[in-house]
Amino acid sequence: MRIFKATVQNNSIKLPKEVMEYLGISNSSEVLILVLEDKIVIYPISKSNMNIDDHISWLRDNAPECFVTDEKLYESKWVSVEWMKRKLGLKE
Repeated sequence: MRIFKATVQNNSIKLPKEVMEYLGISNSSEVLILVLEDKIVIYPISKSNMNIDDHISWLRDNAPECFVTDEKLYESKWVSVEWMKRKLGLKE
């Protein structure tokens, strides 16, 4: 593991050149940013990591406990719990 310092300027994070070269990204590249409690994870977006099923699987494995419990939830009179889970991508 290597640790780098980055700066925030004008609502943007400026990554060090070494990090960008290591990730294979340039100024026009798109990245996927995951916020996990007090951590930020940056993934370069490329054809090799655009498999949405892998991302959904990772999210299911790392979902907050409130979304993975088998506890019976009360049904709403407006929408069902199953519908809400599907909208959040937690159920197919």
